[in-house]
Amino acid sequence: MISIDIVDTAMCAYQKVWQERKYLARMALVPLLIKYVFFAIAITYVEPGNVIRMGLIMLPAFFAEGWFLAHWVRTVIVGHRWPFRPSGDMEKDMSRLNQRAQGVIRGMTAFVVINFLMAGYFAFFMHFLPADLLISEEAAQEADPNIAVIGLVMAVSMFFLFRYVWGYIPLALNIPLRGFIRAVQPIRVTFIFIGVWLMCFVPTILILQGMTLSFLSALGEGGVNGFLQGGIIFFRVVLDMIKNLLCTAGLAYAVVALLGIKTTGEKQ
Repeated sequence: MISIDIVDTAMCAYQKVWQERKYLARMALVPLLIKYVFFAIAITYVEPGNVIRMGLIMLPAFFAEGWFLAHWVRTVIVGHRWPFRPSGDMEKDMSRLNQRAQGVIRGMTAFVVINFLMAGYFAFFMHFLPADLLISEEAAQEADPNIAVIGLVMAVSMFFLFRYVWGYIPLALNIPLRGFIRAVQPIRVTFIFIGVWLMCFVPTILILQGMTLSFLSALGEGGVNGFLQGGIIFFRVVLDMIKNLLCTAGLAYAVVALLGIKTTGEKQ
């Protein structure tokens, strides 16, 4: 198996996002606004724990972010940029545009399907786990011993399914899904994917928690009004988008290295 350096892969993702920050800011504007609007609606009108309903409300945001991340995968790996810039050769341009559109549509669709499957997965296990299990010591002590078994099954299944969460990456690159599934079968691949994901995921979450707590503590007893709440939600959505950009870039590098694919550096 090809050796993949987790630290170098994650660092390449950070460097790529920083280098393309202006390009990403332009392309992310509409997906970001769509995600903000529907996320605000979801957390306002959906009761905590109703993962399926939240997923349904977030459907337009999933499509918008899936489109954005599919384009980003193609930018990272093959140098394709949005919007498409024709070369003047109609036949060649149509062929390239068709290939690119297929990749973006497949990647976007896979991203939406994966997010819905994840929502169903968590909804299934949350049906068996008390909602206050993690926040109430009393509930944890009185919980049915069988819950520990359910939690173990959930943790193990999450570990083995984690590698497939990134299936939208090869599809965005017009790579057959069968080849990706075959390549990620070794357990070692899951550890590599988790390592890259953690290095891209954890810093943004720590920043979000730290800045949110600092902001709330600075407000003191005055609390948060509607305007400030909207600002906090927007900040949360922006950081989540950055986290997804980093994770997608890092895992895209890992996937192409695993499949033995070289980046082309094409700028079209």
